[in-house]
Amino acid sequence: MENAPRENIKLSEKMGISTGYFACNIIYQTISTYLLFFYTNVFGLSPAVAATMFLVVRIIDAIANPVWGVMVDKMRAGKRGKYLQWLVYGAIPFAVLSILCFYSPSISASGKIIYAYVTYVGMSLAYIVVSLPTSSLPAAMTRNSDQITTLTSFSDFAANLAGLCVSFGVPLLVTKISGSYSGPDSQIGWFLTMALYSIIGCLCFFYSAKVIHERYVLSAEEKNTVKISDLFVEFKTNKALVILALIFVLSFGMMSIVNSTSSYYVTYNMNQPNMLKWFNLVGTLPSFILVPMFPLFKKWLGKRGLLISFFGIEIIGLAMIYFGDAHNTTFIIIAQIVKSCGMLVATGFIWALVPEVITYSEYVTGRRLNGVLTAVISFMLTFGMALGGVVPGYILSATGFSAKLAVQTPSALMGIKTLMCTIPAAIIIVTIILVIMYPLSDEKLAKITAEINARPKKGEN
Repeated sequence: MENAPRENIKLSEKMGISTGYFACNIIYQTISTYLLFFYTNVFGLSPAVAATMFLVVRIIDAIANPVWGVMVDKMRAGKRGKYLQWLVYGAIPFAVLSILCFYSPSISASGKIIYAYVTYVGMSLAYIVVSLPTSSLPAAMTRNSDQITTLTSFSDFAANLAGLCVSFGVPLLVTKISGSYSGPDSQIGWFLTMALYSIIGCLCFFYSAKVIHERYVLSAEEKNTVKISDLFVEFKTNKALVILALIFVLSFGMMSIVNSTSSYYVTYNMNQPNMLKWFNLVGTLPSFILVPMFPLFKKWLGKRGLLISFFGIEIIGLAMIYFGDAHNTTFIIIAQIVKSCGMLVATGFIWALVPEVITYSEYVTGRRLNGVLTAVISFMLTFGMALGGVVPGYILSATGFSAKLAVQTPSALMGIKTLMCTIPAAIIIVTIILVIMYPLSDEKLAKITAEINARPKKGEN
């Protein structure tokens, strides 16, 4: 099968991609997994107020993401590269604002709401500055689908390592520092833990910018033609982009809902708050076996087969949690492992499809719009992950959840279980349908890539 040439991507560059994804995930996974719980059980906001704030911020993101994507593609490459320079410029603001999201000032109730809005909006905008270039880098490094799969396995391994630090490390560190991960007494633990993770993430961004080499970016002539309307053209001509964007918002929305609900499920349904770090740990550990096997899974099952199979495994795990006895710890832990094996592979592998839709766009338009197209995917990702605050916040409020109650009402417990299992399973079914509709087979992509490589070369900036 014809494919793009295999560029000499050094191990240091693969490590650079890994550290970039590690940086994004150790900070943003902490936010998407725990910020709703922090707001309701530590900071003192009601679930409905927190959910509304998550929704408002996503509306702001809907405007900021594509604008930033176009701006990045139109900018001149700096000495560190077109995308890499923004890892340096954005790292410190993103780290500082993330820390401030988990700070609890002694102010009035209305003052807390204003403070939460300002810090969360600021953090979200800073995240766009660093995450969009990070996601753009694989497509700027290579067109080769095998190389992309390798980079995806490196980046997903790092993202899951960050996930381990988040799932196991956060409740462990917060409890060690404060004696508990819930209630006003845990405020200093949340603040110091977030500070530690943000500093680590900031340093990782700096390393990525130092070692990665960009190979495929717009030429000086091409970048002057980039405009916002390109997004509408892409949605009209690039069916693969539309489907992948929907897959991203649904799959990461599902993941975020499950992850952010886990704290409530373990604390109230299982009634074992000390189990949270272990529950999260077994949900992350399988990644270190499964992620390096991405190339093999793809070879055995193909792209569609891989995604459908592992999404199916996740549904089985969710069904086990829903129908199982929440007080049967051993059974729930097994169910958590099954669910996580499916989720980790399926949500991890879809990143390998992003450079494909960028390559298809280049085939149709003649321009490699890394920033513009990654902005679409980045927005869908952040929108999906924000559903972990929006949907649980409103469901918890509607079913009568109260952080002041040590034992929740039956309706609140059912609301938590619905969030943990039923809603994610329904989302997965829709996602599987979209996967079946995804039009870029390996054969078609190889033919497209060969035609692009046969075209006359333009000067690259």
